[in-house]
Amino acid sequence: MAHPKRYKEKRWIHLRLAVLKRDKFQCQECKRKGETTDADTVHHCDPDALDLFYDMGNLISLCNACHNSMHDRITDELTERGKKWLLRLRRGQIPRIKIL
Repeated sequence: MAHPKRYKEKRWIHLRLAVLKRDKFQCQECKRKGETTDADTVHHCDPDALDLFYDMGNLISLCNACHNSMHDRITDELTERGKKWLLRLRRGQIPRIKIL
């Protein structure tokens, strides 16, 4: 679910950059497949959890193509690939860094 106002907040802009830096500006889905691709998007693994919107453990860096593969753009639901990242989130398998 999109939260357009939040994406314009300074807090989000700084957090987005921190996530990209944490992930070395590399797409984490491509990296998982052994490929190296520049990331240009930060994805919410659980897009419906408003309490996790600013939580780095809920965020991964993706290239645009992989980000599009995480969401069914017609139903706005996570695809099977997106659900796998949601499962990783729930298992605590996404790196976390505290932002001051």
